[in-house]
Amino acid sequence: MLTYFEELKTSLLFNGISQKEAEDFFGGIPPRIKKFRKNDIIQGSAAGLKDIGIVIEGSALTIKEDAQGKNIILYLIRKGGTFGEAFNYKNVQLNGLYLTAAKNCRILYIPVEKLLDVTPRSTSAQIKMLKNIPIIISTKLRKQLLRTTYLLKTSARDKIISFLEEESAVLESALTSGDMNKTLLANYLNMDRTTLSKELSSMQKEGLILIEKNRIVLLKPA
Repeated sequence: MLTYFEELKTSLLFNGISQKEAEDFFGGIPPRIKKFRKNDIIQGSAAGLKDIGIVIEGSALTIKEDAQGKNIILYLIRKGGTFGEAFNYKNVQLNGLYLTAAKNCRILYIPVEKLLDVTPRSTSAQIKMLKNIPIIISTKLRKQLLRTTYLLKTSARDKIISFLEEESAVLESALTSGDMNKTLLANYLNMDRTTLSKELSSMQKEGLILIEKNRIVLLKPA
């Protein structure tokens, strides 16, 4: 029996795949699972990827180090999220990208060689996963395009409003689960935490947003 199927069901990679199909894919061999503590390096920038990773507990960050040594958050990978699907096909190096644990987490690894080895005996789960990968990549691309619209805004307020217009529900869920905090949000919007906190405070005083414990809600257009 596949112990972690309930966790796998939350992943787009396993969309449309039943437990029986998943068990057939793994062939009775338990998948490789590794635990990481908060701030541990999950995948170093110099290492090539040989697996697709699925976060089955906790959360992780995809980070890019720029020429000045500043770490920029590209993705928050929450439970059910994946990494490695876009880099595995031609042994692409990460070139300054690395993954770190945002909090204690567990990663389930699927060997890419096993996934790409399509034969007449390939399981239905394998075929479905291969079809799901382009959907995952396009979903991540859309999120990065959205993020670009936030970062192109010239003021901190415009960045915050643009972000909340698109992702307030996602932000609330991430804040509630502890996957996101103001420090990470400030990094994601390319501003320092002090600037973010001051702007949020000003916006609340002006009645533009409502700030509660795990909610930042846009109330009306600026």
